[in-house]
Amino acid sequence: MRRSYGGAFRRPFFHGTERRLASLIGTDNIVYSPRPSVPCPHLSLGKYLMGKLEEHGNQEALMDIPTGRRMSFTQLRDAVIRVTSALSKLGIKKGDVVLVCSTNCLEFPVLCVAVLNLGAVFSPVNPASTVDDLQRQLELSQASCVVGGNGLTVNIDRASQGNTAVKMKIVFGCAEGWIPFSVLMEDDGRSYSHPEPVDPFQHMAFLSYSSGTTGLPKGVMLTHHNVLVNMMQFSQSFPTQAGEDKVLAYLPFYHAYGLIVKILNCLNGGLSMSIVPRFDESFLQTMSQERITILHLVPPVCVFMLKHPDIRQYDLSAIRAALCGAAPIGGDQVAEFRERFGIEDFIQGYGLTETSPLATIDCRPVRVGSVGQAMSSVTLKVVDLETGESLGPGQSGEICIKGPNVMAGYYRNPEATANAIKGDWLHSGDIGHFDEDGYFFVTDRVKELIKYKAQQVAPAELEGLLLTHPWVRDAAVIGVPDPEAGELPRAYVVLKPGVPSDVTAEAIKKFVDEKVTSFKRLRGGVGFLESIPKSPSGKILRRTLKSQL
Repeated sequence: MRRSYGGAFRRPFFHGTERRLASLIGTDNIVYSPRPSVPCPHLSLGKYLMGKLEEHGNQEALMDIPTGRRMSFTQLRDAVIRVTSALSKLGIKKGDVVLVCSTNCLEFPVLCVAVLNLGAVFSPVNPASTVDDLQRQLELSQASCVVGGNGLTVNIDRASQGNTAVKMKIVFGCAEGWIPFSVLMEDDGRSYSHPEPVDPFQHMAFLSYSSGTTGLPKGVMLTHHNVLVNMMQFSQSFPTQAGEDKVLAYLPFYHAYGLIVKILNCLNGGLSMSIVPRFDESFLQTMSQERITILHLVPPVCVFMLKHPDIRQYDLSAIRAALCGAAPIGGDQVAEFRERFGIEDFIQGYGLTETSPLATIDCRPVRVGSVGQAMSSVTLKVVDLETGESLGPGQSGEICIKGPNVMAGYYRNPEATANAIKGDWLHSGDIGHFDEDGYFFVTDRVKELIKYKAQQVAPAELEGLLLTHPWVRDAAVIGVPDPEAGELPRAYVVLKPGVPSDVTAEAIKKFVDEKVTSFKRLRGGVGFLESIPKSPSGKILRRTLKSQL
């Protein structure tokens, strides 16, 4: 089915970006962007965003689907002023870390811009985190303020016991001993001053946690400039219509995709954002009712839409473009999605939290299966895993990235920073190649992380937990392919002699599942081996295990 659009929508979605240059690949096999450099204002994110809220005025900015609350950009600006003033009165100042643990809600963007206004650091955390996860991130970040969603305060209280750095707690709702966010929203705004002056190249805006390439969480330091330049790169590559385009905000706001690609770019572009707490079955109904025009997707949601038995009962005719990221999706699925929903402009992007987050994005002519070409001012290369030599078109190796959107480093972790950034090149841990036109294809991962529905699962963490079982002598965890989730964590264990008969695969699976966050559960099952295959140095040979599947 093909659709036509009136007014501004009649022009090509990628108007002004159809550019392919034969000189994209240098003689040193470094791949350059086909896009011209974009100017980036020398401003803090707070000052820049407040200007955008002023510019977009009375256009609708936010719609909270569960409650029906709506905010125009002007109302959002006024709310940010009040919350900035209230946080200032509470003692939050430039450089303080504000850790935020919440599902998606209307208050989340308000708080985000207010924290940036103060020159403080916004540090989002997965609301599904266990007490141990929260405790670790509170300690790593040295957060002085914690903001929690309704129903999450009990775990945060437990995690922060004995933590002397945390000075105050704010809740989106009500909880004993916590300051209600609604009180901040009612502030008189008198303590508001214009956004705190910061050096955009030096000061952190976001401290997001990523397992990186080694498995244990590390704080990714994104400066104001890192994020602002990526916003400029994105708006150049993915043009939108202020006051007309609408998006559905179901991607988790704690994730770089939901936080930067979704929230900040919607505020920047003047897009209306319909907010739901999480992805669920009402997704299609909301898209239909709200006349969503642009989809931000991840592969599991694409699969959900393709396989939904009653998809035709929903009117999705307003959708004009879709961006898919967070994990690779097969070319066949892309082609089927484009055909099924009549969306010619279905494109993929690629990046990491460490690249703020986008490094590549597709453009016309869309190359199915590719994650596109380098963003403006970004260069990439593919290096041989053994020699580090730069490889040419069609040769597979590790993707490395250089550009103004690459993180400042890992917070208080110079060793991890040095391992990730070598000679200004960020080593992504992803395996891929590029073609003769500079289009990139991501095919595998060097890093051992498992990606379950775009969530990172560290095998080392699960292996450590398995080894605490009294009857487990050795263990290894790998990801097994799954068409809907991407990968499922699967454990292989070696049992000790004399193991009781009740120590079954299901019992070991339950032992782990009861101790971890939902997405880390052993959904791929448990297998038994006489020994775990390892290299002479003791490194687990995960590829050997995968070859046995």
